[in-house]
Amino acid sequence: MSRPAIVWLLREVVEAIHDEQIAWHGGQDGIRDAGLLMSALTRPRNLAVEAFLLLNGLTLTASDADCVLTIERLAEGSLSEADFATWIRVNV
Repeated sequence: MSRPAIVWLLREVVEAIHDEQIAWHGGQDGIRDAGLLMSALTRPRNLAVEAFLLLNGLTLTASDADCVLTIERLAEGSLSEADFATWIRVNV
């Protein structure tokens, strides 16, 4: 059986999510560095987790608090990408 095609987030969608987060939580409008954004989007694309999972028919079951703490650990380097992948598998 073949796998369904993977749906990736478009830059426009990421920018819309960013704008919505700023509207909810505050911050400076706009993208600070378009080059950094493109770099992030071309990085292994599996790190745009919740939206990526939803686009591909999966749901993240971890609590909001657990998600925030896990992403913070990933960002600070105390959680490896391999361990993050395991966390995703456990929480889908």
